[in-house]
Amino acid sequence: MMVRMMKEVLMKKAWLILATVSILAFCNSNFSIGFKTDLFTGLKVSYKGLGVEESYLEVNKEKLKKNEVDMGAKVFLYLREVQGFVEKAGRVYPGASMTVTGPGGEMVIDKKDLYAQFDGSGVSPADAKYLSLALLVGDPMEEGKTYVWKGRIWDKNGKGQITTEVKIRIK
Repeated sequence: MMVRMMKEVLMKKAWLILATVSILAFCNSNFSIGFKTDLFTGLKVSYKGLGVEESYLEVNKEKLKKNEVDMGAKVFLYLREVQGFVEKAGRVYPGASMTVTGPGGEMVIDKKDLYAQFDGSGVSPADAKYLSLALLVGDPMEEGKTYVWKGRIWDKNGKGQITTEVKIRIK
């Protein structure tokens, strides 16, 4: 009876130690998951496996305070302090894609891999902390209509990704 009780106590301690080690390993990893929304522009950013401290839209070097832009504007989506890319030989390999759909759901822009030029060389982890996408507002977009701009940044060596979505109204 006493031996059985000691075995049960040892098993409970073993499970407690295993659970503690698992929790510590998870907490010390670079795993990140979250969601942010800019209340002024409606920009939604979600991330899993990668992290991002700051995200915003900009036109003419000014942060947007609403989601309306002029025809002909170049809108930048900036992601700052991105972390979590898997390094290989001191380099990281981000991927980026974006789509724009019109008011009826029709595809206006569909870019599959905007960072393909870095596939061979990668980029430094320091450079990968500051990523961006750019949208030139023009034909076939029309004034007075609203478009959905979606972006995706992913790690080509890992499973991490950041997704973005914002409705852009053309003045």
